[in-house]
Amino acid sequence: MKKALRHRKRKCKFCDELYLPDYRNRWHQRFCSKVSCRQASKTRSQQKWLLSEKGQGYFQGPDNVNRVREW
Repeated sequence: MKKALRHRKRKCKFCDELYLPDYRNRWHQRFCSKVSCRQASKTRSQQKWLLSEKGQGYFQGPDNVNRVREW
């Protein structure tokens, strides 16, 4: 017998309004689907990645400089 899925509303991290998360992303969705909230989510994700160890030097170095120059 399967467990019943809980459908709880969450508070958006940007606008503080309650929303029902998508059932496929309910474990990690933190923002509602409004345009301004999606933009805030994208901004936070990019900032988090750029501050990570992998993201800090990603756009630096001779390979990336040559790629940009060729473009």
